[in-house]
Amino acid sequence: TGTSQTSPTYKTGIINSKPAVRFNSSFDGMITSLNITGAYTIIVVEKFYSNSANKRTISSSTINGLISGQRNDSYGVYINGTVSSYYTTAPAATIGIVQTTATYMKYIVNGVDRTSSSVSNTDFGVINLGYNSTQAEPANTDIVLVLVYNSSKGSTDLAKITTYINSKYS
Repeated sequence: TGTSQTSPTYKTGIINSKPAVRFNSSFDGMITSLNITGAYTIIVVEKFYSNSANKRTISSSTINGLISGQRNDSYGVYINGTVSSYYTTAPAATIGIVQTTATYMKYIVNGVDRTSSSVSNTDFGVINLGYNSTQAEPANTDIVLVLVYNSSKGSTDLAKITTYINSKYS
């Protein structure tokens, strides 16, 4: 977010010899102005090394929203309500997909639907990576890829995207 002490670092050879942006729990983050509203699909490929509560890989600075494969509390995805309490045991590399339509939200991890409660479609708001000052829960992860679509991708499109991601990062 500005200084060398609070900036994530570029690392090489993280997943399948591909680079990543490392967030090391020291309040480093990337603040954006991207405001996600309506139907959307967010895909994140990350590698994390430990599980702990209060870590947000992707967060919102305008609502209480988070996406995080590394949390070991009851919120893997929380967007004004719990969407999934699932987490993957570290160390792990995951492909996480959050998908919304007008009537539901889903959380898919490594191809498996991990939705525990489908809250009604909620705008995600302004997206941030790693840390934001609204929720002081810095990530401890390597983010390899983030894709944001302004639509809810259908099963055919998600299969194509997932196949591409697996071919690149597996």
